[in-house]
Amino acid sequence: GACVIVLIAAAAQQGFFAPAFVVGVIALIFIFGLREKWNGEVSAYSIFNKGGARLAGTYTAEQFDTRLRSQKLSGAANHGVQ
Repeated sequence: GACVIVLIAAAAQQGFFAPAFVVGVIALIFIFGLREKWNGEVSAYSIFNKGGARLAGTYTAEQFDTRLRSQKLSGAANHGVQ
């Protein structure tokens, strides 16, 4: 963390503050953003959770597909389409 700040300061003295700042912020995100989850914490993205656990109330593609297909079937029955 501190070395990133030192490198940004050194780049600023050479006139490269903006690119160094962007690269530094990205580096800090990777350094501090990639941490272990706290006990019981889950990600909003189920792919990152153990066993693919989803948040409560998540509306999945499978639920959407089932709902869409059941509406098509009931709609077809109401209009005499087979």
